[in-house]
Amino acid sequence: MIIIIYPESKVYSDGSHYIAIPPSSNPSRKRQKQPEELVTVIEETKQDDTDVTEPENAGKDAPDFVEQSETVSEDTECEEKEEKTKTKRQATRSELFNEFWSDAQELAKNRRHKFLMDKMRPYFAKEELLRAFIEKKTEAKIKSIIARKTRFIRKAYMNEFNYFVTFTYSDALHTEETFRRKILATISNFQKRKGWKYMGVWERGGKTDRLHFHGLFYIPNGTMPGELIEKNDFDFHAHNRKLTIQNTYFNERFGRCDMEEIEQGRRQYDHALGYILKYIAKTGEKIVYSHNTPMYVKCDVDDNDVVCTCGMEEQKFLLFDNFVCRYAGEIYGEMSAETKQKLPTSN
Repeated sequence: MIIIIYPESKVYSDGSHYIAIPPSSNPSRKRQKQPEELVTVIEETKQDDTDVTEPENAGKDAPDFVEQSETVSEDTECEEKEEKTKTKRQATRSELFNEFWSDAQELAKNRRHKFLMDKMRPYFAKEELLRAFIEKKTEAKIKSIIARKTRFIRKAYMNEFNYFVTFTYSDALHTEETFRRKILATISNFQKRKGWKYMGVWERGGKTDRLHFHGLFYIPNGTMPGELIEKNDFDFHAHNRKLTIQNTYFNERFGRCDMEEIEQGRRQYDHALGYILKYIAKTGEKIVYSHNTPMYVKCDVDDNDVVCTCGMEEQKFLLFDNFVCRYAGEIYGEMSAETKQKLPTSN
């Protein structure tokens, strides 16, 4: 019997099963981006209200004030107003599309399409060129969002996380900029010195517009700073007041830190993961990952461990749950949390 080995396959988890991606015989090549044409963008800026000071008796007596102040011609006045309220800059159409796409995140599909068409129309000579551009860029954006979510899901299920954490800053301690910078520096230090893992996204509160950071964390035993305390406070996840678990170390340094322990079980883990996933498309910001959160482990897959082919064009392999992990001639044993720690990884 001939046993087929697929060397250096990338193996990931979808939350229920392990799936292998064998090396491709036709590796894709990145196309070199062609430089885009620059277009002139004319933007209107708000006029400073302090430029004109109204007299104390403005109201019924306003016409007298207007007559006394009109010492220049209407044409000159309009020209000065235009110079104050309009500016020019150079940008590519792709850069403009990205700006408008961010503004259109909350719109329904049809309204978003119309919004983008209206905004981009001044930069195209023909309507058919505009429509083709919008459709191409929109498709690329949607594919990018799907890819980001897929990457997040695979990392979440390949790594072990035991806390769902939300950081919020206090105005008395930080500005938005210092909060972003210092919270990332702090958790990065815990990753390097204590072996923490984390991955998460930024999000703004619906009513307050206050910045939060939501993340999945792996915090090894004995490395939790400060104390975990119970507080009757507003719960960002449940959107009501309830008893929350907060960390004194982060509360004192940033404002507030809610820590919800993720017990072993698929349902609670999926709930925490789903809560974060909904913000990936919404915020448009980069996802934050610690350096030790791989998406794949590398294995030499034996065809005896393959249940069936799967995926687009059946290019992937669905593996048995207890498949044997091999790499470079060494056998690591059946797949488990401990075995994953020993295997080489890849992103």
